[in-house]
Amino acid sequence: MQEVSSAVPEARESPEPGAGMMPSEQSVVIGDHLKPAAAALADSVYGFEKTDGVAKEALRELASWLEPQAERGDPEAQFSLGYMYEWGSGVEVSGKTANAWYSKAARQGHADAQYRLARELSYDDEPPANRKRSLTLFRQAAESGHKMAQFRLGRAYLQGESTNVDYAKAATWFLKAALQGSKEGFHYYFSAAVSRRPEFQAMSTEQILEKLIDSYSAVGADEQYLIAGLVDALGSESKAKELYKIAAENGSAPAAARLGMKYDGRSSFQTGDLKQAAHWYRMAAEAGNSIAQEGLCYLYYTRMTGSTPSGATKDDGVWCLKSAEHGDYLANRWLGQMYLRGVGFDANKTEAIASFRKAALRGDGPSFVMMKALGGV
Repeated sequence: MQEVSSAVPEARESPEPGAGMMPSEQSVVIGDHLKPAAAALADSVYGFEKTDGVAKEALRELASWLEPQAERGDPEAQFSLGYMYEWGSGVEVSGKTANAWYSKAARQGHADAQYRLARELSYDDEPPANRKRSLTLFRQAAESGHKMAQFRLGRAYLQGESTNVDYAKAATWFLKAALQGSKEGFHYYFSAAVSRRPEFQAMSTEQILEKLIDSYSAVGADEQYLIAGLVDALGSESKAKELYKIAAENGSAPAAARLGMKYDGRSSFQTGDLKQAAHWYRMAAEAGNSIAQEGLCYLYYTRMTGSTPSGATKDDGVWCLKSAEHGDYLANRWLGQMYLRGVGFDANKTEAIASFRKAALRGDGPSFVMMKALGGV
């Protein structure tokens, strides 16, 4: 997930008219005393390194709020609480407690929990039975579409970690991860599959890439995206940008989503061109790409709050709804702010609390702060 600043934006004097998608309730004023806590939490539990005393207290409260829900069996709360114990975010560090919560969520099919638990059980100093279990958990998460689990499962087959070496299976899982934008997946796919082709055996990495790029116009959009990703993973960012664009124009939604990520200012690749970001995100979002839907929601949020110029249009609010429905915590945070302030949608305190709650269950500190301020705790 991309991480962005979560400071509460200043209210606009004359917000743009919203789409009127929800019945209106009274608008809610956010007091200045809330802004430091939300700002200090910065990038949520998952980016807690910037927390100060105010934020740490909020995280302690978040952990206390999550625990009874985790005890009642909510897998999102169980996962988030496990993450907090793993990193000591609002609680004392405890790998044992973290793994216990991850195990509970993993048994309910929570792919992120399966991945985190598998990672903890995969270290060399773990007993063989734990390492074997980690392989099963990586496979379960990978089969659910978790890209990092797909990468780690591929690596297990490549290196024979608790299983037999199998280059074909390794390449298959690296490919699945790469097609979701995993840079590690691209890099290892190159090692496990591309560089092992007979026609490339005598070539250096640079020569292989040159040959792949030479064949670019002769292959389909999916293959073009893979080649662009290999170029990107191996460090040639300017060339990768050029190749992603060609693949996107030829119909690759992942390539279009990747370009949106490069342009939206939340990546070190590009300083930001929000019109370009919106163009590529919209192309991918319309093809069903969930990463692009959240990205376009973010641009819509910045447009409607007036915090920065944006390439999103007044009709792009639909992507906030779609992305939030899919459970994206950032989209739920943006949606909560918009319902709260009556920008993009009619002001609706009930919907704001509901959106913040979904994000808070995912461990999002700023959303918990806002939910609490609205009386939703």
